[in-house]
Amino acid sequence: RDELKWAADVLTTYFSVVSDTPRIRKAKERFLAWPGQALTPSFVPYPSSSRARSDISFDQLYALFSERRSVRWYSPAPVPQDLVEKAVSAASLASSACNRQPYSFLLFRDPETAARIASLAGGTGGFSKNIPCLILIVGDLSYYV
Repeated sequence: RDELKWAADVLTTYFSVVSDTPRIRKAKERFLAWPGQALTPSFVPYPSSSRARSDISFDQLYALFSERRSVRWYSPAPVPQDLVEKAVSAASLASSACNRQPYSFLLFRDPETAARIASLAGGTGGFSKNIPCLILIVGDLSYYV
């Protein structure tokens, strides 16, 4: 229901700003005839000016990016569940086409299973057995069909 509401709000805004052409007019008439378009607006995309602003400067962000390193050797210490959940939460903010977020996260804490799965990725031959915990991100292309 929320997705339909959002779609109706987006189309309402779209038709209020586009030029009136025969093709647009026909689409708008079809939309207005759809009973779901009368839902109360509230899901329309918000203007950029209403977003919360970060106080992180470009230089700070660049410094953070510069700290990134490719890691091949990992500590066997267990990763606390709250840190795993925070990592997944942060990763869930990544952009995706139409914000469909067509992926799921699978966590493997067993070192043997993590190493076996890691070995499936190209380029991990020299260190896959050293990965004690793994989050597998699985994409679902059916979101785009």
